[in-house]
Amino acid sequence: MLLTATGDDLQIQTKLRNGLLVTEASLSLRADAQATWRVLADYDRLGEGLSFVKHSELVERAGGNVLLRQQLTGELFFFKRELSVLLRVQERFPERMDFEDELKKDFKIYRGYWQVEGSTNTTALHYHLEAQPRFRLPAQMMRKSSEKKLRAMLEQLARRIEGAEADAEPAAAHESGTGQP
Repeated sequence: MLLTATGDDLQIQTKLRNGLLVTEASLSLRADAQATWRVLADYDRLGEGLSFVKHSELVERAGGNVLLRQQLTGELFFFKRELSVLLRVQERFPERMDFEDELKKDFKIYRGYWQVEGSTNTTALHYHLEAQPRFRLPAQMMRKSSEKKLRAMLEQLARRIEGAEADAEPAAAHESGTGQP
């Protein structure tokens, strides 16, 4: 089964195959690839402005290998559930971040990637996630809930990235001598 949601700059596809939720999303941002990468890789602050990320903590960094602990909030109607992941992230600067949960507490499978494709003024951000929770949910509910959460997360992330880009422009102009103090 396939669920597709399309906004002006946001496309989401969600499929369910044998209990595995596969989500693909693409988002067009008014920011350069560097600003996008900076926000995605700011692991300790990643939860700021993202309603479902309760806590995000950089545990370890060795070159392009990162260990990231996150507490997430899952919601379905009136029910809330805290979810824990310990993500092994492989950074391939400046284009891609692959991640996979090593904790396996709340998910049998939780893996995916962020891909950044950008130019000076715009960036295409791609997201892929394969997830199989350890708890049972009816398939239709899981797909719709996942799509709704992902849409909210990407919209919140876009505001952060575009805000970071706007904040960086005056500083860059000032440093180059073209901006006002």
